[in-house]
Amino acid sequence: MTQLGPDLASYQAGIDLATLTDASFVTAKCTEGAGYVDPPYAGWLAQAKSLGRLFVWYHFLTQSDSAEAQAANTVGNVGDPTLPGMVDIETEGSSKPALTDVCAYIDACHAAGLRIKLAYLPQWYWEQVLGSPDLTPLTERGVAVVSSAFAGSTGTGPAQYQADGGDQGPGWAAYGGVTPLLWQFTDHAAEGGQSVDYNACRGTLAELAAYLAEPVPTTAPTSGPTTGTGTSAGPAGPRVLTLGCTGADVKAVQQDLVAHAYSVTDDGDFGAVTETRVRQFQHDHGLSVDGCVGAQTLAALTLAPQTTPYPGLASVRLGASGAVVRTLQEGLARCGFPPAGGVDGVYGQDTNTQVGAFQAARGLTEDYAVGPSTWSAATTI
Repeated sequence: MTQLGPDLASYQAGIDLATLTDASFVTAKCTEGAGYVDPPYAGWLAQAKSLGRLFVWYHFLTQSDSAEAQAANTVGNVGDPTLPGMVDIETEGSSKPALTDVCAYIDACHAAGLRIKLAYLPQWYWEQVLGSPDLTPLTERGVAVVSSAFAGSTGTGPAQYQADGGDQGPGWAAYGGVTPLLWQFTDHAAEGGQSVDYNACRGTLAELAAYLAEPVPTTAPTSGPTTGTGTSAGPAGPRVLTLGCTGADVKAVQQDLVAHAYSVTDDGDFGAVTETRVRQFQHDHGLSVDGCVGAQTLAALTLAPQTTPYPGLASVRLGASGAVVRTLQEGLARCGFPPAGGVDGVYGQDTNTQVGAFQAARGLTEDYAVGPSTWSAATTI
């Protein structure tokens, strides 16, 4: 039998859980970011315990605050650290947490003694914001996905669930290599005199309770992103470097980028320019383009670059032709700037236009002249 449960936050302040006769479990917002605590949380936790309802707290993840600070906020306000938790992954203003941010918060919570068992990660967010990544880094951490797909039906939670497809509804479709454990099927169920978000779980209440009671893994995950906060990942191996990281390993990556002819300052600060160059490198080398330096990107960066000696400006200029021009055109095409005429060995205006565009993208002097720097950037593999 499918179980239904409300998803509550301050928008439903004042609602009495005893009036939600259709609910067999409850999820309620506890914290957000590094400092916010949802005011109704403590009251709902007390009500759930009094009613004997299965209860899950959740934290709204922000991109600007460190994983450790957010975990500390949750630890200080969750009330009962033995309760299962959920991380809520959505956009808010400019905040769009990456998968590395999600995993970093989960790892920080687990290190602090909390148990994250669920991740609210709508399919649209997985596709449009994250770029459709593999989600097994979540399952390796003992975390199941909660999907989101709202239809146009109205009424109570049970009525909307059946009207929207029930146990065969769209929210049960797998994505990222995982099948959702819960489906948030509405954000406007008429329950307790208010409009309430509702989740569904296929199976018995005992099965859901057993899953939520499972301990989180005690060993470090073996794959996927490990941190987005600039802290060591310990036994999981080298940390995944992302926007905001600093240190000697960031500096080493920047130096590798320069060796591969990607213009960047080796200051040890993983800023926007470094992220742009990483994305360009990943694109040029057939890697997953996410702007993060994980194991695969790091391995490609540390390979010795293959260079083609600079033949001289007279050989690669407007009106030139031959094998040298073909080498330039092949490099431009590999980097995403193919001349309109293709790789034909003729340096025409289309090739010249792409040289200028390539120079602008790589942070080179945009002079449309193929000097040593432009040649190296275009032909280094």
